[in-house]
Amino acid sequence: MSEEQIIIMVLSTGGAILSLPRFFRVVFILSINTRVFHSVIMKLIKSDNADRALKLCSVAPNSLYPMGVSAALKGVLRGENQPEEIRRNFNSVFTGSDYINDIYKYRMVGVAGFFLVVGALYYSFSILKLPVDKHLIPAGIYLGIHLINAFKSTKLRIEMNSYLEILVKELSDEKLSINKQTRKKSGKESSEKAVERIFEDRQDEIPNGTENNVDGSVITDSEAAVTAHEISSGKGIYCKNCSRRLEVSDELLSEINSDYDVFSKIDASCAHCNGSLFELKK
Repeated sequence: MSEEQIIIMVLSTGGAILSLPRFFRVVFILSINTRVFHSVIMKLIKSDNADRALKLCSVAPNSLYPMGVSAALKGVLRGENQPEEIRRNFNSVFTGSDYINDIYKYRMVGVAGFFLVVGALYYSFSILKLPVDKHLIPAGIYLGIHLINAFKSTKLRIEMNSYLEILVKELSDEKLSINKQTRKKSGKESSEKAVERIFEDRQDEIPNGTENNVDGSVITDSEAAVTAHEISSGKGIYCKNCSRRLEVSDELLSEINSDYDVFSKIDASCAHCNGSLFELKK
């Protein structure tokens, strides 16, 4: 292989290397079956299960569509359910408040690689007039990586644009009862406020060494100690809302080793606060 061919090979290899950051991002980091994910999210939203929809989004925290859906849902839970508000919240988690910027991240690095490869090919064919040979293999590898990057990025952009419009329509639909459910939940007072309100005129009636529950029942010191142990003891599945431990079989608990396992294997509600967001604590 001549010195000129080695130079061409080095330039093409450099171009291929510069295209790798974007390749790994769109193929591995951002890779998700958007169609299936969107379908599941829509079913959860339509069944008034916004908390489980948010939980599903947290399973793929680095993928763009789940990130946007999570931000949009949280906005709706705050009462921001107008189309422009949903779009704004969806994009708020991305660079420059636009998911397009995150899809094409590292694009400029790839452009530098493109010019290296084009320069190598121009040097080979136009100046040296060399025939196609092994020195062009890196340029072929670059071309393959570049085509994959372009296809994956375009596909993701089209999917996100299409599913975002569907999401906006569903979340802003007046018939959607997610807002009713949320207002009902948010309308419930926290335990501390409820206790304060319920018992504000009955403090003298509560004996020392006791606490009061939201339902008006009295919790003794010994019961409180049991509750504290329940909240803090060992490996288990705990409610994210009230930190109470969810009772599960030892066999099921042994199969759960990550938050994804919690989401996929636990389908229950907290007996104390009726929440359905749980986490694994070891």
